[in-house]
Amino acid sequence: MTWDVLKRKDFYQIKDLIIPKEWKCVSFSSRFIELNKYQFTNKNDCTILANRGKDKKNIGEAIMLTRNGLILPLLDQAQYKRGDTLLEFFLASINRYMSKLHSIMGLTYDVAFIENFLPFKPTTHVEYYLMTITEKSLIKPEFSLSPDILIKSAQPKDAEKLFSLQKKYELEEVFVIPSHFQPKICLSHLRMMIKNNIIIYAEKNNIPIAKVQTNARGFFTDQIGGVYTLQEERRNGYAHYLLYLLLNKIFQKKGIVSLFVKKSNTSAISLYKKLGFHIRDNFRISYFFEHSSS
Repeated sequence: MTWDVLKRKDFYQIKDLIIPKEWKCVSFSSRFIELNKYQFTNKNDCTILANRGKDKKNIGEAIMLTRNGLILPLLDQAQYKRGDTLLEFFLASINRYMSKLHSIMGLTYDVAFIENFLPFKPTTHVEYYLMTITEKSLIKPEFSLSPDILIKSAQPKDAEKLFSLQKKYELEEVFVIPSHFQPKICLSHLRMMIKNNIIIYAEKNNIPIAKVQTNARGFFTDQIGGVYTLQEERRNGYAHYLLYLLLNKIFQKKGIVSLFVKKSNTSAISLYKKLGFHIRDNFRISYFFEHSSS
């Protein structure tokens, strides 16, 4: 088995690896599509390590290292006990990313496997369920929203209006260390998300009270994230209704939708199951705050 750095000439081979398993690697897939769009014009955006297997032609595994310190593994479980050259090659390749290493994200067993190659342990990790749904499985809600609730699709001009909602979501669901939250970065990221994703939100008295969105868009699979309702507005069915609208919109072009949800978030898991989602696998994000300069 031969690991090497993916070159521009063989870039499209990764697509053949991604598509059959895209439901479990949309974060990898969406970043790959962005690289494809810009045709590697910025070579520092990320590095993709590829394993070509015994024939040294077909890519069977890949690991993406981003300039922001994120590692996205897409491995073959059948090869976990292999005696190949991954350890030496991986450590050599990741060396220039090590000072910014922030997190590893992917299927639990892929993330755990990569952790074994690092000279230090993660600061913490968060465990999730990976869930998916197809249009055939989608269940329509048996209720509708009251007339005082307006449903809107986010436009670039809505970034400032949605900022407060996004801030609350990130502090409650994303940041393991709340003091790391930076308002300017949050707003900039929100503007980018509105530009590149589908965001639907509910508004009452001109104030956004709930939102749902895609946070990664692959070839045939979209990933949902950023589902959030103000605490005082919960248990009114807003997220349920908005998710149904979002899923219908996604299914106009894509065949499957995935998401990952904290295993401890039983209310969200119940909601997703009511819509027709099924648990497919275990998912993990491991964080390395002590080794990150960001």
